[in-house]
Amino acid sequence: MTTSIDCQELQREEIESLETIFGSAWSKYDENSETYRVALERNPDQRIELQVTFIDGYPLRAPIKYSLFAPWLKGDKRQKLMEELHETIQQHSNESVVYCLTQTIYDFLDEKFLFLTDEQYEHSEKSDVSHENEGNDHVKYAKRLPIPKLSPEEKYTCPEIFTGEPMEEDRASVFQAHCARIDHECQVQMVLDELKKHKKIATAKHNVYAYRVTAENGKLLSECNDDGENRAGEWVLEPLIHNNLSNVMVVVTRWHRDYSIHMGAGRFTAYKQCCADIIKNFLK
Repeated sequence: MTTSIDCQELQREEIESLETIFGSAWSKYDENSETYRVALERNPDQRIELQVTFIDGYPLRAPIKYSLFAPWLKGDKRQKLMEELHETIQQHSNESVVYCLTQTIYDFLDEKFLFLTDEQYEHSEKSDVSHENEGNDHVKYAKRLPIPKLSPEEKYTCPEIFTGEPMEEDRASVFQAHCARIDHECQVQMVLDELKKHKKIATAKHNVYAYRVTAENGKLLSECNDDGENRAGEWVLEPLIHNNLSNVMVVVTRWHRDYSIHMGAGRFTAYKQCCADIIKNFLK
């Protein structure tokens, strides 16, 4: 049975995490409320401020309360984003969701249609429907010879993997980052499998990873995996987003050296720093 104390503790941890990820961009709206705001942008002309209120019962018994401030975003485009945010909340019911909302907004800002005028956007939507109908009619009346297709796993191979220097933290743990350029999601597992051929990596406590890759439909996918280290994937993903990188994967391996020493929130900073360092050294 969940209690208000459970919810308050989860809220405290989430706020602490968001403060570290976004720094000064994350702030409290005023001292008399539990409303916070964070400004997200890809360029100064397309800035979206997400405002969230940590209400009683969130996240275990109630959804987050949120609103957007973006005067430039109107009509169908604004409606599209609101629908995507609602879907994100539905997908993460009873979970801390604010970071996921920020990633939904960043993915939205990466969409090419934002650069179209309202008239162009409406025309493109109609064109898509028209082309789909044309394609369906063609299939009805024309016979085609089957064309063998290669699966993604057959088209792509494991990319070259770069490994950074180990980073020790207060004798408690050792962190080491690995990165690779990827062209398809299928290469994510290839990279993990290749790394885990090394026994030391395969037996590590955590192999946290994040990646951003452009899908065949042009959509930029941003994903992460905690590998048992709650929220660690977000910290590895954040530098990729901050540097607006695509077609990149980073894995951060953590080994425990002394289980009697607890790093606390410092481990998240270590994950983020490891990722930032390997980006700087190998991808710039």
